[in-house]
Amino acid sequence: MKHLRTFESSEEDLAKDLETLGMETMKGWLLAVQKYGYDEIFNWEYITIIAPNLGRAVQLFIEHILPEIPDDFDIGEAQERGWGYAEDQFGINEEGGFEILQGWQDLKPRSTKEELDTFFESNPIMAIRDLEKVFLNASQVLANNPIGNI
Repeated sequence: MKHLRTFESSEEDLAKDLETLGMETMKGWLLAVQKYGYDEIFNWEYITIIAPNLGRAVQLFIEHILPEIPDDFDIGEAQERGWGYAEDQFGINEEGGFEILQGWQDLKPRSTKEELDTFFESNPIMAIRDLEKVFLNASQVLANNPIGNI
């Protein structure tokens, strides 16, 4: 079996390989969001986001929260300022709005597709189980940063 070799690559090497093929590696975020002035059963939710970069993650979030993406949305500024841009530009106003209560980044998604999902789990054990279905390192990130890292 001398002809078989094991090649070990770091995650960074694999990410660079994907980028050379024109594919961006996906990144993950978890947000705890409070909504105001909306006629919904729940006025808070957890949102998981998988996107290639922060700007696109913010755009997916705004598309989820608001009925339509505003004309003045600037993806470049969203990439630069992140979640602060979302709250400053589109957060609480006279009609309602939202506030990001907690947020976690550096989550490693299991999926290679862009997606946004919500869940309302109040049982912490079940919440971790749900998150581990979406992110490989959910338990580790939340244990290291119990109050968030955004």
